[in-house]
Amino acid sequence: MCSNERLKPRHANMLSAKLLLSYLSILIVPLAAILVIYNTAAGLMYTVQYERISAGLDETAREMERSLEEAANLGRHISTGGELSQLQRALQQDGGKASYYQFYQLSLSFPNYTLFNSAIEDVYLFFNDQDYVIRLPTVEPATERGYLSIARNLSGSYREMARTLGGRYWDMGLLELRREGSVQREFGAVQTFPYGVRENPLGTILVVLNGAAIDERLRQSLASDEALVLILNDEGGVVRQSAGPGCRLDAEKVAALLAGPEGESRELRLDGRRYALCAAQKGYLGYRLYSLVPRSVLLRRIGAIRIVILALCLISVLTGLFTCVLLWVRKRRVVLRYSRFASEFGTAASKKSNIWEGLQAVMDSASQLYTTIRLQNGIVRASVLTRLLEGDYDDAAALGRDLKAAGISLEGTMYCAAAITVNRGYGAALSQSVNEFRLHIQGLVEQMLEAPHCACETEDLLLGVIFPVTSEESLATVLSQLRALRGRLTEEEHMEAYIGLGECVPERLGLAQSYSQARSVCEYLRFYNMRHVMQFRDMPPSNGVFYFPLELELQLTRAVEQGDADALQKTFGRLAVENFVTRHLTHEAQKQLLELVRYTAVRALPGQDGASGEKLARAGSLEQLFVLLEQSMPESAGRCRTQSAQRERERREQLRRLLETHCADPNFTIGRAAEELGMPESALYREFRQIFSVSFSEYLENLRIEKACELLRSQPLVKDVSARVGYNSDYSFRRAFKRVLGVTPSAYMQTLHAEDP
Repeated sequence: MCSNERLKPRHANMLSAKLLLSYLSILIVPLAAILVIYNTAAGLMYTVQYERISAGLDETAREMERSLEEAANLGRHISTGGELSQLQRALQQDGGKASYYQFYQLSLSFPNYTLFNSAIEDVYLFFNDQDYVIRLPTVEPATERGYLSIARNLSGSYREMARTLGGRYWDMGLLELRREGSVQREFGAVQTFPYGVRENPLGTILVVLNGAAIDERLRQSLASDEALVLILNDEGGVVRQSAGPGCRLDAEKVAALLAGPEGESRELRLDGRRYALCAAQKGYLGYRLYSLVPRSVLLRRIGAIRIVILALCLISVLTGLFTCVLLWVRKRRVVLRYSRFASEFGTAASKKSNIWEGLQAVMDSASQLYTTIRLQNGIVRASVLTRLLEGDYDDAAALGRDLKAAGISLEGTMYCAAAITVNRGYGAALSQSVNEFRLHIQGLVEQMLEAPHCACETEDLLLGVIFPVTSEESLATVLSQLRALRGRLTEEEHMEAYIGLGECVPERLGLAQSYSQARSVCEYLRFYNMRHVMQFRDMPPSNGVFYFPLELELQLTRAVEQGDADALQKTFGRLAVENFVTRHLTHEAQKQLLELVRYTAVRALPGQDGASGEKLARAGSLEQLFVLLEQSMPESAGRCRTQSAQRERERREQLRRLLETHCADPNFTIGRAAEELGMPESALYREFRQIFSVSFSEYLENLRIEKACELLRSQPLVKDVSARVGYNSDYSFRRAFKRVLGVTPSAYMQTLHAEDP
């Protein structure tokens, strides 16, 4: 009996120690996690910084590729134009030599591309066996002195540049040009002209990229003052470079190392320091971008974060230790009581259970379910709002049911819609992907707009916002908040933001009209680069920009070519009314309009010579130009007009038959039509618009809707009709049908059914 009494305290202490150890065992995983987190935090944060730099460098590579493609497309566009072909025909007739006046007229026929394309610095036209060189819009003699006056030290001499070009670039090629006295190389796109001529081409076009824009982009890719960014060609040579003020690296030495196996690694050791190496290459251009940033710089950026992580881990462990000891003290009495009962009544078998085993699975399931519900709700809300803004609802009751199902509260005495268009500027964060940029914009909209509203993204980077308003004061509040949002986007976020606000409507179904007005305002602001908030009612009826659209230019060209005095008088009358009655042009705009009309008329005069051009050049107003044109038009205008009309009728019939044959094919485009006709796509686009007065896509859409109306008379399913007239989806067919006729297919069928007896 005495032996059992001595064993009781020992047994109780053993159970108490086991209880304490069971509590403390909970801390084993956090203790191990501390070591893992502390050792891997630096690596993870370093990877984040590395990926951010890589994303910025990748964006720079994409920008550079787009610039090179723009230069190549510009050279191809110029080489396929009719102006160069016209000059070639004139050279064949005149004995192979062109006059200065012909080169002058040719240079004026092209716009100054550098004014509206920041990626282009210069455009040169080098002619084989000719006496002049063109650097748009300048014409100089094809001599050493004349070449150096326009080439800005692009190469050492005219002969050297002539050997470099050499007429070998029948298809677009790329060149690296070294300016005299500079280590930086320039990029250029070259193309012989006219396009497709392989034997004895007329000359070569050289489009030089803007080196300052490329350097600015490279400077934005610098991650620190000690970083270096390089552009290398296929041979490993340094094309361009940008270094921070604290960088001590030799670019040529770095390029030599990158040509070896070190160029494929993520780190590089130079001069006793470790550098993070990021690389990017886009497309087939062959240029590769590298960024070198000291590893110590990236680690310094995350030093404070590592200390915070370690402190949080230690606090968690100490808190857990204190909790375990507290629980053990409280539960120790239960263990002692259990020990006493067990010694008296025996130990009952019990099934072990651990509630911690299922806790993590429950928490993961709950988190996943919550995320799924949020995503589904967001998709439903965006779908309902998009359909409302696009005008897909015809019934107020159906709209109310969808709003209620999506959890959207949209109640007010009046409603108005706003359109927000945002473009990423050069100062925006380079590391953001497209989705991150989109989410960032949506977050700013929700943060800055405190008035009741509903927002959704109807198109890529185009947000539609609905505001229920009750009075003019609430509308003024909406305008104030939109202006604050515009200021945040343009001044702090460095983005291009255009915000338009439509008129207020009394019913929710009228929001489609208000949103259409808001989008019109955005397009107006984007066209004139006016980055502020504007209401639809504040749009000016006219502006200081002269009126001379493509349609009027074609009318003037036809009138001059055909010698139609009545058409010429109507064209100049419309120019006078639109520019001097409706618009109040500035003196500079009047001069630009006169020059553009003059050059159009000179190009259109059949068989015009230098004397005619000089005569038209003396005109100081549209009235004088009109009188001179009447005197200069050929006497054979009637025959030319008859022949042109006959050719136009035959061409119209050919194009009409082609579209009727293929209109049921959903993959039929203007590109395929150009292939069947054996002509360039751009030439077919201009000819189609000239003959039918509408674009190719508009005519094809109207033709498909016309055939759909014929099919709908037999009361078939809408989805069957959409497939038979060339639409891949029911949704796209409904949108096209409403865009052309103003009603949905179902409403049109109801109208047909109501008309039947």
